[in-house]
Amino acid sequence: MDAEMQEIVTDFVTEAEESLDRIDPLFVDLETKGEDQEVLNDIFRCLHTLKGAAGFLGFQKVVDVAHASESILKKLRDGEIRLTKHLVDVVLRSVDTLRVLIGHVKHGEEASEDTGPLVAALADALATAPGKGGAAVAPATPVPPTPAPEAPRTVSAPPTPAPEAPRTVSAPPTPVPEAPRAVSAPTIPVPEAPRAVSVLPSPAPAGPAAKGEHLPAPPGPEGQRSVPDRRDALQNLRVDIGRIDKVMDLTGEVVLARNRLLTLVNAIGSRYGDDPAFENLSETVSFLDLVTSDMQLSVLKMRMQPLQKVFGKFPRVVRDIASGMGKDIELKISGEETEVDRSVIEHIGDPLIHILRNAIDHGIEAPDVRKAAGKKERGVISIDASQKGTQVLIQVSDDGHGIDIDRVKRKAVENGLVTAEDAERMTDEAAIHLIFQPGFTTMDVATELSGRGVGMDVVLTSISRLNGYVEIRTNKGAGTTFRISIPLTLAIIQSLMVRAGGGQYAIPLALVEEILRVTPGEIAETAGQKVLVIRDRVHPFFELAELIGKESPPDPVFRYAVVVAVGDNRFCLGVDKLVGEEEVVIKPIDGLTMESSHMIGATITGEGKVVLILDLASVSRSLSGANRT
Repeated sequence: MDAEMQEIVTDFVTEAEESLDRIDPLFVDLETKGEDQEVLNDIFRCLHTLKGAAGFLGFQKVVDVAHASESILKKLRDGEIRLTKHLVDVVLRSVDTLRVLIGHVKHGEEASEDTGPLVAALADALATAPGKGGAAVAPATPVPPTPAPEAPRTVSAPPTPAPEAPRTVSAPPTPVPEAPRAVSAPTIPVPEAPRAVSVLPSPAPAGPAAKGEHLPAPPGPEGQRSVPDRRDALQNLRVDIGRIDKVMDLTGEVVLARNRLLTLVNAIGSRYGDDPAFENLSETVSFLDLVTSDMQLSVLKMRMQPLQKVFGKFPRVVRDIASGMGKDIELKISGEETEVDRSVIEHIGDPLIHILRNAIDHGIEAPDVRKAAGKKERGVISIDASQKGTQVLIQVSDDGHGIDIDRVKRKAVENGLVTAEDAERMTDEAAIHLIFQPGFTTMDVATELSGRGVGMDVVLTSISRLNGYVEIRTNKGAGTTFRISIPLTLAIIQSLMVRAGGGQYAIPLALVEEILRVTPGEIAETAGQKVLVIRDRVHPFFELAELIGKESPPDPVFRYAVVVAVGDNRFCLGVDKLVGEEEVVIKPIDGLTMESSHMIGATITGEGKVVLILDLASVSRSLSGANRT
């Protein structure tokens, strides 16, 4: 395959994946709203476009499956059949198969799947679908493509006119209803011909399309859509993500060099501040600082993607799992337009899936149980995303029965995670966090969905790796909410440089609320825990040096208390000295265990020093664990 053809196939795969990702939530939306014409049109357009492009490139199995599904959508759109769960199930199966087939195309593999049974199942579903009047619709229309799967490419083969002949003959008496289609089709190519050639591959390879049923792309709303899509394509450029990552890495290096240059200019200014040459140097570095910040912001924006890219898969997931468990659950999503860095997008999906599975399996009750409890039989799971400063907050809530804290404690004792005495003294908040322990489960028997104590462990581990944190709020009988907070980007952050225990460290500034200068006398002690009272509120006080295994100064005259807020947890970190604020590039450290070291990576300061960056989420988890009992 030459480079030009490879580029065409790559574009096809990208657009096909986008179309398939779009179809899943649309179908769930369709089930919720009923036979919504706009949604039906949207799904039909996706399948029609996919079929046409696949036919142009000769991916016949994709054409067969897409065409069979498209036939069902057309009947639904035309109001000839009613939407049923069976129809949705079988079309979603075809979407799954299309995804597999596109995956083969993406990796340059030959598709070995036999799509015949699926195509037959789609045809059967269409033939037995109930019509608007209630009776099944006879397969009178030319739907099944099975007889001539390869016919479209062997153009010379006669397009099996036999089944169509009777209808063509019967048409003459009253040709009026069909006349507009027949007349409009030939008129379209005249004005649209130049565009049609360059934008859309002809859908001609799909055999039944030649029968007139699937030609109506130009006259319908989907025909009108092709024009703005083309304009969009001209204004957007698809760039390999590896190239953007490379630009991001180089930008990080420029930021580090800029920081170094600013430090050097300050040092030179203290000695040669009156020299006119220094003034020029200072202005030039200031301009470079401005340009670097703009460049950094631009690159970060290039990497930002909406959470819709992740959330779009969830309606199908919830639908399928809930259906399999005999539960009726509505998924509400808001804030999906919130953008986060690509690296966050890649890793936030798994923990959210586990939370959803947990909510469906453990949270939402069966319909009869909900009814008996005075609730609506249909449960609700809500996902809400929003941006707060440099953090993104994602909340997943359900209106189920909440977490049984007594049961959690009892299981923790049975599993040997805590003693009965510790469980007795444990606060509700501390007990809830036991569900994040590896291997912990409240289930007596493992099922396909849960019971092995893995899901919540994955949630905590994945969120921690994103430098975020997760909190749980639960109300018995009313439901549970998982609150996840993650940074917008994991590449470059604003930090507070401090010194403690003889070393210098960077603290992510986004989680710092305030900094106080305190004397040892202002630090009290309650039940063996140092505390600092700030505006009548008691905050636990910890020496940063001791947390990271260093020694704190024996008799300091004063300390700086860095007040940190990680979710609802507020605590103070005592440090020796404040160095200043600095924008830092996070560099991973091989071999560093993040959880035990409380570090998320390292950076190079403007002075050229390597400094470790504190993981405040890890510190918070460690401190709250120490104070659980």
